[in-house]
Amino acid sequence: MFTEELKAFKPSAVSTLPHQRLLTKGDNNYVDDIELYQGLEWLERKHIVGKVRGMTSSS
Repeated sequence: MFTEELKAFKPSAVSTLPHQRLLTKGDNNYVDDIELYQGLEWLERKHIVGKVRGMTSSS
C-alpha cells in the first residue's frame, strides 16, 4: 500500500520579511516544484491553503 500527502498552494506576492520559507518536493519527481510558483523563489505558510491526502494499492 502506498500513501502520499500533498499540500495545496496559492502563490501571491513575495513578502519582504519571510518568517518561514518552504520548497516542496512531495510528488515523487526528481526536481523541485519551483516552476509552479509563478516566479516565487520560496513559499511561506500564508501560501498554504489546504492538504490533499490519497492512498493507492501497489499490487
